[in-house]
Amino acid sequence: MNRTRLIRMNMMLVALLFIFFVSHLNAQPADRNYFYLSGQIGTVAYHGDLTSVNTDEPMFHLGMSGGIGYVLSPRFSLRTDYRRGEYKRTERPNAQGYWRRHNIGLYATYDILDNTSIKPYLLAGAGMTFYGTYDKGVQERDGSTFFGETFGPAVGIGLEYPLSNRFSLKLEGIWDFILDDEAMDEIDDNGMDILTYIGAGLKFNLRPTFIPIPGVRLTGPTRLVEGEEGEYTASLIGPATRPITYEWDFGDGTTGTGSTVRHRYAEQGTYVITVTASNVRSSDERSLQVTVDRRTIPARIVSLSADDTTPEPHQTVRFTGQVEGTEPISIEWDFGDGTTSHELHTQHAYAQTGEYTVTLTADNTEVAGEEGIHSRTINISVREPEIILELDTMVNFNFDSAVLRPEAIPVLNEVVEILQTDTDIILAEVAGHTCDIGTTEYNQGLSERRARAVANYLIEQGIDEDRLVVIGYGEERPRVPNISIENRQQNRRVVITVKERD
Repeated sequence: MNRTRLIRMNMMLVALLFIFFVSHLNAQPADRNYFYLSGQIGTVAYHGDLTSVNTDEPMFHLGMSGGIGYVLSPRFSLRTDYRRGEYKRTERPNAQGYWRRHNIGLYATYDILDNTSIKPYLLAGAGMTFYGTYDKGVQERDGSTFFGETFGPAVGIGLEYPLSNRFSLKLEGIWDFILDDEAMDEIDDNGMDILTYIGAGLKFNLRPTFIPIPGVRLTGPTRLVEGEEGEYTASLIGPATRPITYEWDFGDGTTGTGSTVRHRYAEQGTYVITVTASNVRSSDERSLQVTVDRRTIPARIVSLSADDTTPEPHQTVRFTGQVEGTEPISIEWDFGDGTTSHELHTQHAYAQTGEYTVTLTADNTEVAGEEGIHSRTINISVREPEIILELDTMVNFNFDSAVLRPEAIPVLNEVVEILQTDTDIILAEVAGHTCDIGTTEYNQGLSERRARAVANYLIEQGIDEDRLVVIGYGEERPRVPNISIENRQQNRRVVITVKERD
């Protein structure tokens, strides 16, 4: 096959491709069956028998290319290109000699990866190379540069990245194999010469094309506390065909939609947030691990109370508090008389009358810092009781009995007279007390029975039952410590006191 026939074949291929292009101008937008244009600028290099071209001068020289292609499928396309470049011939003494090359070829490309935004591809084909030598400044002016022609295959690799559904950025390298070893350098070394072209440029699609999801970027806090709201944003790392949807899985059984979401975790733990970006034919996902710490709540006293804020000396007062906050929480009661307690529910008896300020302090500064201390107070007024009568149970009751002795009658009649005369007394308390000998349960019952015996006598003498409060304190309220026979005798008593006046 002579060179003239090869040139004609290549020209026919280009013509057929052009006719095909014109016939598809009205094709519908798709990711196949459409034409594109491309243009690049780059460098050219000669690899042949004249080694001085690549050693005495820089190996690479300016080149440019342009072409038209047709996409047959999402991965296959055909294109025809024109490339131009020139090389300085340093074996010429006057350094005015150049080679110039023109390439026209037909190539097939194959995308290595399917349905991805960054597309590496392979290229293979064949074409005609027109070449010639000339002296700049002479033949440029008179247009007498002579070109010969030769034929050969070509291979290449490239990378395409879409900037929009019309434009893509391309980086490409092509190697043209000159089968006629003498054509370029007039030296036959029983091999072939190679012309290299490396360029970068743009590809323009004559129809909008589909761009798959290129990848997802996920941003947001990786550490939260219980109940704290975190904002998370998903974005694409490049262009993609719209519409695009974003589906979120927060790892705690809840989901969301949208490119930006807000979420709170109710419990501490480690969660994996996953967002999936999708368009009509592709999707990609990205995950982020989030650690949720326990929420630190400063200690706070919700309430405190005392069962009696006006007790008598030696009367046991029960104190109760309600505290909330993150553990550990330490508790301290200060009763205002120099004594303290570290139990949330506690009790205390005051030895002397007076006004006392009781302070409850809750402290969790170990976990909550300076805000973790909280105090509240309650006022206690310890009063001297207004005693109407105090009976010695050893004198006025039989041993281990709740039956009144005759000696108690005259004394109780005096109480009757006081209550009948002093009508301002609207409520009186009849209270029984014991020492600590015996079980607590038995002493409680005995004190109640003796108090009831006294109250019954007063009622029989005409005192209104509604004016009396009957109670047994057992061994709970000793007058003096139970440390001797004499002290225990003082603690065995029935006391009648004024509780309320009009």
